[in-house]
Amino acid sequence: MQGFKAPVIVHEMGQWCVYPNFDEIKKYKGPLKAKNFEIFRDSLHEHGMLDQWRDFLRASGKLQALCYKEEIEAALRTPGISGIQLLDLHDFPGQGTALVGVLDPFWDSKGYITPAEFRRFFNATVPLARMEKRTWTTAEEFKAQVEVAHFGPAPLENAVGTWKLQTGTNIVAEGAFPAGTIALGHSNWLGEIDVPLSGLDVPAMLTLVVSLQTGSDQPENFENSWTIWVYPIYPPMPAPGVLYVTSTLDEKALARLQSGAG
Repeated sequence: MQGFKAPVIVHEMGQWCVYPNFDEIKKYKGPLKAKNFEIFRDSLHEHGMLDQWRDFLRASGKLQALCYKEEIEAALRTPGISGIQLLDLHDFPGQGTALVGVLDPFWDSKGYITPAEFRRFFNATVPLARMEKRTWTTAEEFKAQVEVAHFGPAPLENAVGTWKLQTGTNIVAEGAFPAGTIALGHSNWLGEIDVPLSGLDVPAMLTLVVSLQTGSDQPENFENSWTIWVYPIYPPMPAPGVLYVTSTLDEKALARLQSGAG
């Protein structure tokens, strides 16, 4: 953004595609037909994987949501960016097949993300975290800098930010930031998080949750979250054994695989 003086808007961010939702075919009851979806469906059937299409939709949809979250948050953390525009919230069928939306062309959910989940990272007010990485070891301290991007109608007075690091429902650590005013714009600083990881039962997947409670007459709560992974610094290595090397999947190879041998 250095060197730009005019407003800069991110145009058609991401465009992350999702596998087709074949249940959508029956929604076309007029002169338009989803022939493109029928081609995808028939091709999947020919390759013997038609029974997996819902798994493909959900997996690619979850990945799409994560990719949009990463790009949107990166823009919200960047001073000087004046706005974000997606190609659309729903799929764009106007020039062929562009399955880039979290909704289908009928503005219906595809089932892998809810409106509330989407608003956690794409809203007028979004808690944000800056982390060096997402994978840590028990020899390190988890560190994060927390801020807020706020583009609501007015500053937020007496807003209180809180955070917690949890695995499942178990809270590993938690804390609160001093109350203050959240101004309009980027980079509203809340504070830092520093948590030693040496006492954790690892490997573990943890979730950092940051919440912002407004102090207005009609209080609102804005919340966002991120996943991190923690591993032992020196993971135990399996004892070396005798490897069976073969160029064919013979009975001996199958037997060793079934027994867990190499």
